[in-house]
Amino acid sequence: MTQLLLESGIDLGEPWWNSPDYQEGELYIPGQSRLSPDEMKMLERVSAAAENNTLDIPAMPQAAMEASRLLKDPDADIADIAKIIERDPGMAANVLRFANSVMYGARFPIDTLDRAISHLGMRHMQTVVLQIAMNRISGDVEARAYAQLEWRHALACAMISRHLARLFRLDPELCYLAGLLHDIGRLPVISALHKRGFETGMPEEDNATDIIAECLHRAVGVQVAKTWELPPVIQDAIGNHLTGRLEGEESPATFPSTKVAEAAGDLCIAIGEGRFRKPFAILDAPSLRDLGFGRMELQAFLREDLPQIIEELRSGA
Repeated sequence: MTQLLLESGIDLGEPWWNSPDYQEGELYIPGQSRLSPDEMKMLERVSAAAENNTLDIPAMPQAAMEASRLLKDPDADIADIAKIIERDPGMAANVLRFANSVMYGARFPIDTLDRAISHLGMRHMQTVVLQIAMNRISGDVEARAYAQLEWRHALACAMISRHLARLFRLDPELCYLAGLLHDIGRLPVISALHKRGFETGMPEEDNATDIIAECLHRAVGVQVAKTWELPPVIQDAIGNHLTGRLEGEESPATFPSTKVAEAAGDLCIAIGEGRFRKPFAILDAPSLRDLGFGRMELQAFLREDLPQIIEELRSGA
């Protein structure tokens, strides 16, 4: 356990939020001012493509789209959903893996799609289908190092969001999806930069790819959300989350689940999970205070709960 947590930037000897970097300064998010003239031109080109709807927006896998539509119907038949999913062997295998995972508490081996769907239930199936879909498009991004980081960040945010939801008596499944999908717009932006010959090799801190993705991912993410027919509450998480808010800066979020995703994103930056770790006065983060954390409660969460969540993430639970 200790090694896993040390790899995540958490020092079990001395509380990491007490280090000088975390006591001083504000969260630093790089902006457009750090871009060179050529990089600014690339930002403008990709932005124009997004505004003109000529940017490649990844389609949800066909089986996932059909299953997602059917899962919205409370009277949908499990056998019909299974028939759709079994047309995609990769998706079928993943649904069975989820159903048999510790997270969903299977008491005996589940070996058919009908039983898997019945065990998971319609709401959990929506989450599973969307998670499989996002994983699939992450795998399709040719800038592999970036795609892997985005996937790690998405899963970490999702797991932290689910825990925060339970802590503050919100909908865990909805908050999990908000955390999982809120940064999905970064994937098409990174893919667009790669296709235009932009440097998308190994990620580097504050490089142009990361800055451009940060600038454009909300607007592009909303396009993905509409293409995928995601509900307004998830569109809000994608388009209205604001990571790294400053003191006194209000969140544009409409739904509590978006604010949970914001808090999870800030925590992931604070520990360097799928993002480069930034100097961050985490105990004073507006996103965490907005949820209802007092300073003592937040210290307890950081000391007792967050390490366990990160260990679960690392173990694949």
